[in-house]
Amino acid sequence: MTCPSQACPIDNFYEYVPSSPKFEIYFTRSLDLSLYQLSIDSFVWQEGPRLRMHLKLFPVFINPHSNTFNFSEVHRIRRILTSFEIPLTDFFGPYELLNFTLLGPYSNMIVGPRRMGIRKGILAAIITGAVASFVILSATVMLLITRCLRHRDRPPSRRHSCKS
Repeated sequence: MTCPSQACPIDNFYEYVPSSPKFEIYFTRSLDLSLYQLSIDSFVWQEGPRLRMHLKLFPVFINPHSNTFNFSEVHRIRRILTSFEIPLTDFFGPYELLNFTLLGPYSNMIVGPRRMGIRKGILAAIITGAVASFVILSATVMLLITRCLRHRDRPPSRRHSCKS
């Protein structure tokens, strides 16, 4: 096979042959989609070597009135792509998501940025744990102090002694 420079870069780590369905199978399985739901619109090799791809995803065709992804499915696919949940393999190498464009019936869909930071429930659990730890530690220290003070008034015995 003869290719112009950067048209078919092949080295020890990466290989992409447009007529091979390996990538399509790998990608659709990672998104839990069927093979016919993916279309590789275009691809071009960039410096690096880096393969820039434009992918189109299509919903399952049930009937003519149900031919779009619902809101939760769009969010599920976006979450998988943006959180890098697609398993990395040595065969295809790492990936980066440069754009997640919603066109057609999805163009009015508001897909906000992923929430970063601690959720309220987790924050409440952390605060509750910290307060509980403080109460237990304080109670333990107070118990030790009162024991020492109680034993201070008695003459020291061999068994119980508290030195100040």
